[in-house]
Amino acid sequence: GNLLARVEGFDASVAVQQSEDKVVQLSRKIFFYRDPITNEVITHYQGKAVKPIKYDYQVIEYSRDSSGRILPSVVQGQGAQRRTVPCMPISSHAAGSSWRVFQAPLFIDAEIPGGGRYQAWEIYDFSVDTSASQPAHLSFIRQGAAPPFTMDAAGAVMHLVGSRLEAFDELPSSIKDVVTSEHENGDYRMFRAPPANYDEIEHLQQLSPAN
Repeated sequence: GNLLARVEGFDASVAVQQSEDKVVQLSRKIFFYRDPITNEVITHYQGKAVKPIKYDYQVIEYSRDSSGRILPSVVQGQGAQRRTVPCMPISSHAAGSSWRVFQAPLFIDAEIPGGGRYQAWEIYDFSVDTSASQPAHLSFIRQGAAPPFTMDAAGAVMHLVGSRLEAFDELPSSIKDVVTSEHENGDYRMFRAPPANYDEIEHLQQLSPAN
């Protein structure tokens, strides 16, 4: 296959412990496509506009059932496109003496109001140092349509790796500069921090997807 683009971005989130067996994550995320040769942010591809992958908010619940399984639930989208994403249970296994891997598979086959059918296969591998001496790491693989690069549900594979940071200022300047600068296609400065509370999320849910 061909390397269509590089991807750079981040997820800003905060966890809310609701009970011994339930944690809620309030987050938002943004990822930009970059030219694989020049590393410039891609704004057009073969005459079509290229926009960053972004979620102004996500509410992710992690619940542990009586058997110990972790069951996630994701709410995202605005206006008529607000939806709950069907999720599969998260499994975990030891990876050496002080590491544990949490694996979250996801297969999406849903009709998006106003956006047509959306299909994608994703898998998230979170590696956590149980001694807390090193930050957590993530490896993410996705196969699915990636418009405007390809509309084929099996046409593009995305592989991302990252690690946990404590603050926006710890990010590389390459992504911080993009987020804090003004753009004709949108203002991305809100992504410097996670949603403040449920009131902000409810406000975002009521907005038109075009906002």
